Amino acid sequence: MNAQKNADAVGTCKHLLPFLEQVLSSGARVTGIEQGYSEVRQVVRISKAPSVEGVLPETVERFESNDRHYHPVPEAGLVCRNCRQALAWNR
Repeated sequence: MNAQKNADAVGTCKHLLPFLEQVLSSGARVTGIEQGYSEVRQVVRISKAPSVEGVLPETVERFESNDRHYHPVPEAGLVCRNCRQALAWNR
């Protein structure tokens, strides 16, 4: 299955989709899809970080978390505040 089909199958919002497609095409994989927590409805976990250079779309922000209540290791990611979805990876 190619990266586009993998990304489409995950159901990521249009704001995060370019980042997911980019990282999947570089050999990363989706390691999990979880119901979100707090202000995020869905978290797509990926095996490595996408290349995030330049200006992000207006609704997308970077995040980092050390909160082990939700995830056992420190994580980083991108969150779309408009669609309430996130991409996350271990730091």
